[in-house]
Amino acid sequence: MRRWLKRAGNLPKNRQSPVGVTQADRTDAPFSAPTTGRFSQRLLGILCLLLCALVLMPVLQTGSTLFGAEPGAWATPMLPQLLGNTVELALGVVAGAGIIGTALAWLTSLYRFPGRDWLVTALALPLAMPAYVLAFVLLGAFETSGPVLTAGRALFGADVRLPSPGSGAGLTVALVLAFYPHVYLLARNAFLQRSIPIMEAARSLGAGPWTVFFRVSLPLAWPWIGAGLALVSIETLAEFGAVSLYGYETFTTAIYRTGVGLDLPLAGRLSALLLLFTLLVAGAEQSLRLRQRRRQAATPRARVRTRRLDGWRAVMATAAAGSVLMLAFVLPVTQIVIWGVVGLLSPDDSQFFEPALNTLMLAGAGAALIATGALVLGWRYRDRAARPARLVVRLASLGYAMPGVAVAIAVYSVLAELEGSAGGHASALSLIGGLSGLLAAYVIRFLAAGFGAIDKGIERLTPGMEAAARSLGVKGYALWRRLYAPLLLGGLFEAWILAMVEIARELPATLLLRPDGWDTLAVRTYAYAVQGNWQRASLPAMALVGIGLIPVLLLARAAERHR
Repeated sequence: MRRWLKRAGNLPKNRQSPVGVTQADRTDAPFSAPTTGRFSQRLLGILCLLLCALVLMPVLQTGSTLFGAEPGAWATPMLPQLLGNTVELALGVVAGAGIIGTALAWLTSLYRFPGRDWLVTALALPLAMPAYVLAFVLLGAFETSGPVLTAGRALFGADVRLPSPGSGAGLTVALVLAFYPHVYLLARNAFLQRSIPIMEAARSLGAGPWTVFFRVSLPLAWPWIGAGLALVSIETLAEFGAVSLYGYETFTTAIYRTGVGLDLPLAGRLSALLLLFTLLVAGAEQSLRLRQRRRQAATPRARVRTRRLDGWRAVMATAAAGSVLMLAFVLPVTQIVIWGVVGLLSPDDSQFFEPALNTLMLAGAGAALIATGALVLGWRYRDRAARPARLVVRLASLGYAMPGVAVAIAVYSVLAELEGSAGGHASALSLIGGLSGLLAAYVIRFLAAGFGAIDKGIERLTPGMEAAARSLGVKGYALWRRLYAPLLLGGLFEAWILAMVEIARELPATLLLRPDGWDTLAVRTYAYAVQGNWQRASLPAMALVGIGLIPVLLLARAAERHR
């Protein structure tokens, strides 16, 4: 059967149908699973609509507070400050991440120098570290009594002074180091695969390296670089933990503070503005992704010919790339391990094992829901590729652009309204304190991550595979067991793992919606970091970094496979 499936999966496409063969009988017809009956199709459609409604719920709920507010409700003195701080931080992080990410991508794509082979993968490692973890490590390392200034005083015998790390500039540096890999990975893909032929032509005409970069490579790679910058902007606008630790007032911290103070109308209006910003950026990112696909189809792939750097140029290249990696990953991880060893000597074992168990249970349950929902969405999208179905899938994938604090406020408000309309005598907190609201927030935020993994598995199902299986008499349950399940289980497992990782690292939604006694590793890390207890914060932080390495390694393996 494997031989038949392989042969059927490689049938030529767009051929003319022979006499007597209908479109439904053709093995190269668009995939439409005949095993899905009319009732199943309707059920899948209803489930997709419910998932779409759940994901859009934060937009609808916060939008109602935005348009239903009285004109005087916006007369708050903090709004101009929030706008200014948020825009200033986003622009600074986007500029820094864009420069560093693009420069590193250009350097590692077109030049050979000592250490390049392992730096190519290692420069993506900061993605494994949550931004709030990197932020508290830098904050603790550069404080007055921290190891950096202490070592400086010991070496130079004087009162060494540095700018305060807990400033807007310090926060910008921390977020740049945390988010630059988004630009680096996409820009490197563009430089490696799409701009090589035109670059070679420009060089043959006598153009210098800088001319080639600014006038040829950069414009060609802009859709990829722009998409990376959009992701950095979304991450910066949604960041809560690092911003809160540095005492920098943005929309996320203001929403959290007003939500904790139970001023839900104001929190809803601020959430609506933040969602508006992030969704606009997400729309721009999707537009750039579309330009990527069009340019990929129009530009042939070519093998890159790298140039070897010698002498001081090679030393400078290694030092530049290595310095970024040291600041963004190696030194922070080393400091976390040192502090974590001190934390292990603490007699309070509950600082790690209890939140680790809570994280495992919440992440496992939430990831199961996300993987199931992603499978429903993916199968429906593959089964019926009409425009309405694609629209539903795209709307259901918008949650990745929604800040966790805004999603939490929306879920909190909806559950409070349901409790009030039910006429129950219990406080709304009794319902909100349950796991249902938290799991719903997880599904909203991370359904897109699960769908991306599931969709890869579904794409492996070619029309010829099912035709070959049916020609061998495989139908019904046996078809699912022998064909669909083996191809889908890998994507389903990957979706579950990725969702677990995202849930384990999620901070603001868990912080607002968790039941009493359900601190996770992220919550415990943040709580100790707020207190300035770096040693105790480092133990759960080490676990979070280890968990975060999983998607980075998967990404590196996928990049190596397609190189």
